[in-house]
Amino acid sequence: MDFELVRLVFEIVGYGAGVTSVVILAWQANKQRKLNEYKMLMSLEEKYTKLLWKGSEQPELELIWNGVSAERNKLFRSLMGKESDAIWPLWQHMTDDERECYRYTRAGLEVMEQAFIAIRKGWVKDNDIKRKWLGWMRSWRTKNKFVPYVLEEIEDWFTPKFVRYLKTERK
Repeated sequence: MDFELVRLVFEIVGYGAGVTSVVILAWQANKQRKLNEYKMLMSLEEKYTKLLWKGSEQPELELIWNGVSAERNKLFRSLMGKESDAIWPLWQHMTDDERECYRYTRAGLEVMEQAFIAIRKGWVKDNDIKRKWLGWMRSWRTKNKFVPYVLEEIEDWFTPKFVRYLKTERK
């Protein structure tokens, strides 16, 4: 047997092993990506579920859907967009129940922002999960009466794209 032929056979076997290693590595990376996506999904689901249970345990949180009285809303609207010496002028005029609704809304918006970023960056591949989350976000941004109050006072605590998303849908 010729030395060149033996060398050629070993080169082909070496290239085959290299290609096989790359294919296995790509397969493992894909599995790891799916595992990371699943962990992220479960983390967000857990946070959202905690919010749901908190809402069922505290009936005063129904205010986020029903809204405050016309008189209270008028007061809050009159404070919105005005310069004030108070750190959070709306907060300063809220009752304890309204503050609880404000906190609850803010916590929900924080979780929604994480879901929004995950969807926007393409980290969520499952279309059913995307639809579920987008429906959840749509209901909060269009029906939650405290979203404008939270955005009025701490809009810059959220990412600009998420704020635009929330404001566009409220119109």
